[in-house]
Amino acid sequence: MLTSPDPRWEGFAAREPHFAVLTDPRFLRANLTPEYEREFFATGETVVSWILGVIDAGLAPQFAPMSMLEYGCGLGRLALPLDSIPAVRRPAAIRSRRLLPRAAAHAAR
Repeated sequence: MLTSPDPRWEGFAAREPHFAVLTDPRFLRANLTPEYEREFFATGETVVSWILGVIDAGLAPQFAPMSMLEYGCGLGRLALPLDSIPAVRRPAAIRSRRLLPRAAAHAAR
């Protein structure tokens, strides 16, 4: 059982926080523009929308959780759009747990 992040992974994620999540050359630090960063976070919006669609279609239409946890949130690519869900469906509490302490400073920006 892994009790702490692998230092090699932590170093890689600290050097390339976007690319460590989505391995697309646009998200390498050297290539990252404001437009590419917007695209990076837009992928999180797409994932959240897809997840809610799957829940609606197959589990519980208009599912409105009381709380949500994003474990290993890194830059908050999913936590941020979760906070933007329309109020009728938005969880009262969204918790994000970062596995890599260095990601916290980057995500705060």
